[in-house]
Amino acid sequence: MNRKAIIKTIIGGVIFLVLLSVILTFLGKYLLPYEHFVDRQQCMYYNFPKDTVDVLCTGNSAFRQGFSPNTLWHEYGIVAYSRVDSRQSPELTYFEVKDTLERHHPKLVIMGVPRLFQEYDYVENEPLLRRSMDYKKLTFQKIKTAAALSSHTDIKETVSYIFPLIRYHSRWNEVTREEAEEADIKDRDIWRGEFRVNQLKVLQPWSFYDSDKEVPEYSKKAIKWYEKTLELCNRKGVKVLIVTMPEVTNTVGMNIGTQEFADKYGADYLDFTTDELIKETGIKFDEDFQGGHHLAITGARKVSKYIGEYIVKKYGIPQWECSDELTKMLDEDYEAYTEEYESSVKKLQKQMKEGPDETDSAENCG
Repeated sequence: MNRKAIIKTIIGGVIFLVLLSVILTFLGKYLLPYEHFVDRQQCMYYNFPKDTVDVLCTGNSAFRQGFSPNTLWHEYGIVAYSRVDSRQSPELTYFEVKDTLERHHPKLVIMGVPRLFQEYDYVENEPLLRRSMDYKKLTFQKIKTAAALSSHTDIKETVSYIFPLIRYHSRWNEVTREEAEEADIKDRDIWRGEFRVNQLKVLQPWSFYDSDKEVPEYSKKAIKWYEKTLELCNRKGVKVLIVTMPEVTNTVGMNIGTQEFADKYGADYLDFTTDELIKETGIKFDEDFQGGHHLAITGARKVSKYIGEYIVKKYGIPQWECSDELTKMLDEDYEAYTEEYESSVKKLQKQMKEGPDETDSAENCG
């Protein structure tokens, strides 16, 4: 075979693979089950105007429920977005930052490192990992992340991470017309990644300084990806604020270890589990928690106000500097968000009057 024929064959093969990828991606979108609001939230991220986000938040579900981008906009004029997955693996933390940097140029990444001291269970969490990947756009980084995730279980599953159609092809005769129409998501997410839960649990107040003071070992697998994320931000000139949300399982030793990790890469660190920040934010154990690891929406607003004031002073994040068109859109989003927020607060207040179903403590909260 001469050189010209070889080149022609290669080009033909590339075109075939591109067309196949487009077809698999297109069809897969309509077979995906949009069972949960967070599934739609992941899709709606791509409808937000490009190059407008100044602050990105990523971490795990504690951040998805504990960080309010709308509060940062209303109180400080900061455009923020939260890109978070349930039980987010360290690989997905890197993906969320890398993927966001392709569309935006944030000045700051607020980052959780919840797996820093834990060995992540890729087998147990595989359904959530797939859910995190299924609704993301096909990019080269998604392919690399799929390979990294499947390497912990079965590398042969890489393709099904990339193309969900392979897993959901049997749904072709189950999808209704309404479901197919819902798959073509054009709306934007007025909550910008925040997820609200209309549930309240009373926690027994904890004293952070009574917790274990021994610094645990870092997870070798986790630290590799967290380091890659920080190195990426450093190369791009993006500041990083590492945050620990209020959680009953956080300890003094974990605080020390996280601070040392942050110091190594020139990142700042806030730990909202400490007695000082619990007091400064005004978080109440009997009205601001959804569980031992998650804040209720009222607690999210308190933490977000503190973060907003902190980052304005610390980093000089731009305030009220977006276009008139974007300002109008964000103000409209805040009005819609406020209506839903107030409705949720009323439900929480009703729960408080009736009494929450159970009382959680560090021992029985999961």
